[in-house]
Amino acid sequence: MKPLEVNKAGDPGSPVSRNIIGVDIEKSTERNNSGRASLRQAMYRMLERSLVWNGITEKNREKFVDRGDGALALIHLVDDLPKTVLLNKVMPRLCGELAGYAADNPDQSIRLRAVLHTGDVHQDGQGWFGEAIDVACRLLDAPEVKDRFRQISDPLLVVVSGEIYRSTVRQGYLGIDEQSFSQVTQVTVSGQSYEGWVWVPRYDDQPEREGREHRPRLPRSAHELVSLPQRTVGSGGLTRARKHIIAQFGSAPTRP
Repeated sequence: MKPLEVNKAGDPGSPVSRNIIGVDIEKSTERNNSGRASLRQAMYRMLERSLVWNGITEKNREKFVDRGDGALALIHLVDDLPKTVLLNKVMPRLCGELAGYAADNPDQSIRLRAVLHTGDVHQDGQGWFGEAIDVACRLLDAPEVKDRFRQISDPLLVVVSGEIYRSTVRQGYLGIDEQSFSQVTQVTVSGQSYEGWVWVPRYDDQPEREGREHRPRLPRSAHELVSLPQRTVGSGGLTRARKHIIAQFGSAPTRP
């Protein structure tokens, strides 16, 4: 996209509308630079796969905006990629990516906070900016959102803006349960208040795409692990599942 020119008066020109996804790695500042590099690589890889799996490629989004221990994805508004896709497909897929990563890397699991917002943004040749981006970042970093994340063991917590909640969440669309969202924060940007609603997605159980072997679904609880028939996951899958449970709950039960 050609950068918008800013005139001498500071007029940014005409805005462009984007759906905004932001992610932030929990406790990244507790790692050294090598550890942070590994986390960043994994974060970008999982975010990219979650988008591409659902048809969001570089053709319909901007280049990722780096935030050090996080990133922003600015997605074009097109008819075949409505906001419902971000809620009922991309976020569950990202949750599944995180769960799979934790199972494969029990000593270096990643937990992410994510934000969904929509609005007008600008590009001035130096980067993307605009009130909508500020709102997304404020919601993502809100103390109340961080506090809620510390209270759960799930790998992903999503905060959606009031705009996303009103236009999409509460409309009764398939795969989006309004009752699973709760308002926890309100931030102020440019003198305006913006509420944030948090939600914990369920795992996306779809297998990986090209280049990855089919992986059995990971159980969502220790109880489910022991109740699964051995043939459901196989010996290798059961080992991975047990690692996942240990990573999430500290221990895994044995079969009776």
